[in-house]
Amino acid sequence: MEMVEGVWRALDTRVTQGVWNLLRNVMGVELTGTPTTKGLPLIDSPTPIVLAMTLYLLCVVAGLLWIKAFNLKPRAQEPAPLQALVLLHNLFCFFLSLYMCVGVVYQAILNRYVFFPVALQYIHFLEQGFTGHFTEYWLIA
Repeated sequence: MEMVEGVWRALDTRVTQGVWNLLRNVMGVELTGTPTTKGLPLIDSPTPIVLAMTLYLLCVVAGLLWIKAFNLKPRAQEPAPLQALVLLHNLFCFFLSLYMCVGVVYQAILNRYVFFPVALQYIHFLEQGFTGHFTEYWLIA
């Protein structure tokens, strides 16, 4: 078990450093931790997400290679029960997403959340006669 933990720590360190360097050097984004999210699953380290995405892409590529290798062709039309199941699944996903979206917007309005605080702060600074560099002040809440 100790060997597995050591391998995981080494992998996690390399993936985390790679992702942080990519975000910092290529995209210009600097991430900082907060006490609110510290310790939450999939937040402290990008390794599980990177591994899951890699596994997914490997499965997709392997499936495509399998289809090409054996010259498999999709059916002209899927069976009716499968079409019905796919339609039900898609409708369920659509309504679940709509429910979550409406819930988030409702709670944001209820709790007076400002969706674009930077723009509102900029407008406030302009109204106050602000003439300096706005980027120095955009974090003021």
